Amino acid sequence: MNASIAKWAICAVAVASSTAHAQTAAPSSTQTIAPTIYGRISTAIESASLGDSGSRIALKSYSSRLGIRGEQSIDEDKSLFYGIEAQVLSDSGATGLGGDLRNAYVGLRSNTWGTLVAGRLDPLVSAPLYLQLFKALDLVGFDNGNLQIIATGGRDTGSGSVLGRNAATNAPTGAISQHTQTLLARARVSNAFGYSKKFDDYELAARFFGDGPNDVVGISESQLGENSARALELAFTKKAKDWMIGAGIEVNTYSAPVSTLASRLHQRFQFVTSVTLGDLKLGATIARNTAEIDRANAKKSGGEYAVSAKMPIMTSKASFIVNYALRDLFGTDNSASTAADAPKPLASPGARRKQYAMGVHYDINPQTQSYVVYNVTDGNSDVESDELKVFSVGLKHQF
Repeated sequence: MNASIAKWAICAVAVASSTAHAQTAAPSSTQTIAPTIYGRISTAIESASLGDSGSRIALKSYSSRLGIRGEQSIDEDKSLFYGIEAQVLSDSGATGLGGDLRNAYVGLRSNTWGTLVAGRLDPLVSAPLYLQLFKALDLVGFDNGNLQIIATGGRDTGSGSVLGRNAATNAPTGAISQHTQTLLARARVSNAFGYSKKFDDYELAARFFGDGPNDVVGISESQLGENSARALELAFTKKAKDWMIGAGIEVNTYSAPVSTLASRLHQRFQFVTSVTLGDLKLGATIARNTAEIDRANAKKSGGEYAVSAKMPIMTSKASFIVNYALRDLFGTDNSASTAADAPKPLASPGARRKQYAMGVHYDINPQTQSYVVYNVTDGNSDVESDELKVFSVGLKHQF
């Protein structure tokens, strides 16, 4: 075989090989993106006191977490995504949220028709009203447990320590308790579907979930099941370069009648806005909450109000942030239990929860941030010596 024939033979083999590979290899539009391990470690030294009840200094984990997430393209327009995330306590090494996952989800994303996701959903995945508040307000404690002015688990039962003021157990029926935080936008829910779609500068977000115990068999009118409490959230937001505006609604329905010993959220309406004036960003929110209460003379609705201000300092390596928020207390257990099976006293008309916080966040690098925060929460304006004061110095690293 002469050199010319040999060259043509080699070229033919190469073409045949590349053609066969193209026929067997997956198209580029269905490439799989490898799962990513990510997380956050946030730990602080915290000094806290509550009225005349004493004080303590402790090392605290501020919403540290570890998760895995990934995505796989289906075609040029659609992709499948998934994730699982757990809370860890960086001070003790234990798991948080009573061992429950922060989120566990699978979804479909399309540039044409939007994003649909299902599972246990939190603000990382889908939380329409909660995320709308964060678009408007810059919070001193970001989502740092006790310092956060938005309830971390939705409507909490108040089973957490008094000093912590950070209940860990969720109320399946949406009960409102004295230990919830200042703003009631719900963050984390199970048995849920979420949807979102962007239209230029507009965004529509929705979430539907059936709250309550999982996998309960033989439901009767007196029992609570996965769909014993259902809620629909809708949020519509417009965001421009230097301002944003949005409105949202949450509607709750229940299969069982309301107990005479408790109250539960019925509806929530909220309005949010923010504006940037040079280096200063200002945010505000107004909300109205109504409750279902089967008790005489109970106050069944109340308002929520919050403002925030953020400005860069120290050659923009740091930010100074101030928050103020208050909420009318209504349908709310006000103190310790009374006689067995008797309702607890309700907060008196005009009673409010007030919260003030200020702090500095310093960016060490894009992944690492230090913070100093001071927070004061007056749990009930009609109760003496119930002010929770927290001073915290911490370090947060994301990976």
